[in-house]
Amino acid sequence: MTRQDVRVVERVLSWGELNRALLARQLLLERSELAPAKAVERVGGLQTQYAPSGYVGLWSRLAASGVRTSRLR
Repeated sequence: MTRQDVRVVERVLSWGELNRALLARQLLLERSELAPAKAVERVGGLQTQYAPSGYVGLWSRLAASGVRTSRLR
């Protein structure tokens, strides 16, 4: 078998799968066990044009109840 005989079939995501992948990447499907600092690294730019909304966005994404604005500054 030569290299030209090998075919690669790439799977195309459905709209629903693409939607779920996007929500999961943004930590919106379920609360995450990530540390607050890691979560900020991952999604910090999504809601930080107005600082209070960034805090609420972080709190809603994390399972840990220890998210305090004083610890994030």
